[in-house]
Amino acid sequence: MPPPAAQSRLDLEGTWHVVATDFPMWTSGQRTAPRFTYANPRQVRGRLHLDDTVTYLQGGRERRIEGVDVEEAPGRFLWRGKGLLWLFRSRWEVVAAAGDGAWLALRFARTLATPAGHDVIARTPALDAAALARALAALGTPPLVTLPR
Repeated sequence: MPPPAAQSRLDLEGTWHVVATDFPMWTSGQRTAPRFTYANPRQVRGRLHLDDTVTYLQGGRERRIEGVDVEEAPGRFLWRGKGLLWLFRSRWEVVAAAGDGAWLALRFARTLATPAGHDVIARTPALDAAALARALAALGTPPLVTLPR
Protein backbone atom coordinates (compact mmCIF):
# COMPACT_ATOMS: atom_id res chain seq x y z
CA MET A 1 0.00 0.00 0.00
CA PRO A 2 1.35 3.43 -0.80
CA PRO A 3 1.60 5.80 2.14
CA PRO A 4 -1.08 8.50 2.23
CA ALA A 5 1.39 11.17 1.07
CA ALA A 6 1.93 9.19 -2.14
CA GLN A 7 -1.81 9.16 -2.82
CA SER A 8 -2.56 11.40 -5.78
CA ARG A 9 -4.67 14.35 -4.70
CA LEU A 10 -7.15 13.70 -7.46
CA ASP A 11 -7.58 10.09 -6.31
CA LEU A 12 -10.05 11.41 -3.70
CA GLU A 13 -12.35 12.92 -6.30
CA GLY A 14 -15.59 11.04 -6.88
CA THR A 15 -18.02 9.03 -4.78
CA TRP A 16 -16.95 6.66 -2.00
CA HIS A 17 -19.19 4.22 -0.10
CA VAL A 18 -18.70 3.65 3.64
CA VAL A 19 -18.23 -0.13 3.87
CA ALA A 20 -16.97 -0.46 7.46
CA THR A 21 -17.02 1.97 10.36
CA ASP A 22 -17.17 2.49 14.10
CA PHE A 23 -18.95 5.86 13.74
CA PRO A 24 -22.24 5.79 15.74
CA MET A 25 -24.07 7.83 13.11
CA TRP A 26 -23.66 4.88 10.71
CA THR A 27 -23.70 1.93 13.12
CA SER A 28 -27.03 2.79 14.80
CA GLY A 29 -29.01 1.62 11.75
CA GLN A 30 -31.08 4.80 11.60
CA ARG A 31 -28.99 6.24 8.77
CA THR A 32 -28.04 3.85 5.98
CA ALA A 33 -26.06 3.72 2.73
CA PRO A 34 -23.60 6.51 3.64
CA ARG A 35 -21.53 7.90 0.79
CA PHE A 36 -18.89 10.61 0.58
CA THR A 37 -18.46 12.61 -2.61
CA TYR A 38 -15.35 14.72 -3.07
CA ALA A 39 -15.55 17.21 -5.94
CA ASN A 40 -14.17 20.42 -7.39
CA PRO A 41 -10.50 20.02 -6.35
CA ARG A 42 -8.73 23.36 -6.37
CA GLN A 43 -5.71 25.11 -4.94
CA VAL A 44 -6.39 28.03 -2.61
CA ARG A 45 -3.30 29.76 -1.18
CA GLY A 46 -1.26 26.64 -1.92
CA ARG A 47 -3.65 24.19 -0.25
CA LEU A 48 -5.95 21.62 -1.81
CA HIS A 49 -9.65 22.31 -1.23
CA LEU A 50 -12.38 19.78 -2.02
CA ASP A 51 -16.14 20.11 -1.81
CA ASP A 52 -17.36 17.31 0.47
CA THR A 53 -20.92 16.00 0.37
CA VAL A 54 -22.07 13.19 2.66
CA THR A 55 -25.31 11.52 1.60
CA TYR A 56 -27.27 8.82 3.40
CA LEU A 57 -30.79 7.45 3.69
CA GLN A 58 -32.94 8.16 6.72
CA GLY A 59 -36.61 7.24 6.90
CA GLY A 60 -36.59 6.44 3.19
CA ARG A 61 -35.35 9.92 2.24
CA GLU A 62 -31.91 10.95 1.07
CA ARG A 63 -30.22 13.42 3.41
CA ARG A 64 -27.02 15.36 2.86
CA ILE A 65 -24.32 17.15 4.80
CA GLU A 66 -22.13 19.57 2.88
CA GLY A 67 -18.73 20.94 3.70
CA VAL A 68 -15.27 21.73 2.40
CA ASP A 69 -12.09 19.79 3.09
CA VAL A 70 -8.79 21.66 3.26
CA GLU A 71 -5.59 19.62 3.13
CA GLU A 72 -3.43 20.69 6.08
CA ALA A 73 -0.60 18.23 5.33
CA PRO A 74 -0.35 15.36 2.84
CA GLY A 75 -3.31 13.09 3.54
CA ARG A 76 -4.57 15.18 6.49
CA PHE A 77 -7.67 17.33 6.17
CA LEU A 78 -9.81 19.82 8.05
CA TRP A 79 -13.53 19.57 7.20
CA ARG A 80 -15.72 22.62 7.70
CA GLY A 81 -19.46 22.57 7.29
CA LYS A 82 -21.40 24.75 4.87
CA GLY A 83 -24.60 26.64 5.57
CA LEU A 84 -25.98 26.07 9.04
CA LEU A 85 -23.05 23.75 9.78
CA TRP A 86 -20.38 26.43 9.19
CA LEU A 87 -19.42 26.41 12.87
CA PHE A 88 -18.59 22.70 12.82
CA ARG A 89 -15.20 21.32 11.87
CA SER A 90 -13.56 17.94 11.95
CA ARG A 91 -10.05 16.67 11.29
CA TRP A 92 -9.54 13.45 9.34
CA GLU A 93 -6.70 11.64 7.64
CA VAL A 94 -6.03 8.93 5.11
CA VAL A 95 -4.26 6.16 7.02
CA ALA A 96 -3.87 3.75 4.10
CA ALA A 97 -4.94 3.34 0.50
CA ALA A 98 -5.27 0.37 -1.83
CA GLY A 99 -2.63 0.37 -4.54
CA ASP A 100 -5.38 0.26 -7.16
CA GLY A 101 -7.38 3.09 -5.53
CA ALA A 102 -10.30 0.80 -4.67
CA TRP A 103 -10.45 1.71 -0.97
CA LEU A 104 -9.18 4.14 1.66
CA ALA A 105 -8.82 3.65 5.41
CA LEU A 106 -9.63 6.86 7.30
CA ARG A 107 -9.21 8.03 10.88
CA PHE A 108 -11.12 11.03 12.20
CA ALA A 109 -10.61 13.02 15.39
CA ARG A 110 -13.14 13.58 18.15
CA THR A 111 -15.22 16.75 17.94
CA LEU A 112 -17.65 18.39 20.33
CA ALA A 113 -20.46 16.45 18.63
CA THR A 114 -18.81 13.17 17.58
CA PRO A 115 -16.35 10.59 18.94
CA ALA A 116 -13.06 9.78 17.24
CA GLY A 117 -13.33 6.89 14.84
CA HIS A 118 -12.48 5.07 11.66
CA ASP A 119 -14.04 4.42 8.27
CA VAL A 120 -13.18 2.17 5.38
CA ILE A 121 -14.51 3.72 2.21
CA ALA A 122 -14.57 2.17 -1.24
CA ARG A 123 -15.39 3.07 -4.82
CA THR A 124 -18.01 0.31 -4.78
CA PRO A 125 -20.73 -0.42 -2.19
CA ALA A 126 -18.88 -3.53 -0.97
CA LEU A 127 -15.35 -4.92 -0.87
CA ASP A 128 -14.32 -8.53 -1.20
CA ALA A 129 -13.25 -10.16 2.07
CA ALA A 130 -9.51 -9.97 1.32
CA ALA A 131 -9.58 -6.26 0.46
CA LEU A 132 -11.67 -5.47 3.53
CA ALA A 133 -9.26 -7.44 5.73
CA ARG A 134 -6.31 -5.43 4.33
CA ALA A 135 -8.09 -2.15 4.98
CA LEU A 136 -9.01 -3.13 8.54
CA ALA A 137 -5.48 -4.34 9.23
CA ALA A 138 -4.11 -1.00 8.04
CA LEU A 139 -6.21 0.77 10.67
CA GLY A 140 -4.95 -1.51 13.45
CA THR A 141 -8.20 -1.02 15.35
CA PRO A 142 -10.75 -3.32 16.93
CA PRO A 143 -13.10 -4.75 14.30
CA LEU A 144 -15.36 -2.19 12.67
CA VAL A 145 -18.98 -2.79 11.76
CA THR A 146 -19.36 -3.85 8.15
CA LEU A 147 -22.37 -2.04 6.77
CA PRO A 148 -25.06 -3.99 4.93
CA ARG A 149 -25.81 -3.21 1.29
